[in-house]
Amino acid sequence: MRDGNPLDGLLEVMEALQAPDEAVLGRLDAIFDPRRTPDEFVPFLAYWADLTRLFDESSNVSNQFAFSRATIASGLGRLRELIASAAYLSQWRGTKRGLVLFLQTATGFGGSVSPPGNPRQPQPSPWDSSLIPKCSQRFPPE
Repeated sequence: MRDGNPLDGLLEVMEALQAPDEAVLGRLDAIFDPRRTPDEFVPFLAYWADLTRLFDESSNVSNQFAFSRATIASGLGRLRELIASAAYLSQWRGTKRGLVLFLQTATGFGGSVSPPGNPRQPQPSPWDSSLIPKCSQRFPPE
């Protein structure tokens, strides 16, 4: 097209108006990746993965602005890992293995859960087996 053509001017304006949207669409995968998303968006991803029950009691998740700053006691990095592994962890929901995997992901500690009085533990466990009933009461299977 020739310079000064009205169609050329219209196309330039349309291109300039769409540039910000194209930039967002270009990095859309990073927004929905819990490891790369901005800190403010992580609680929204946690909401989609049904992990809001883990937020600190002091977080007011009913307020949209406060919700964007909500986190769990073990930190934002652990919350990101829980979101990233939510699909895998859901396969084991309601099982001993699922609880152990969930606790390992949420806390970052390795270990195992064994019945009380078992003298042979594969490795030192940061969890007391009495946590299982407590966790089951707080997070009942749906």
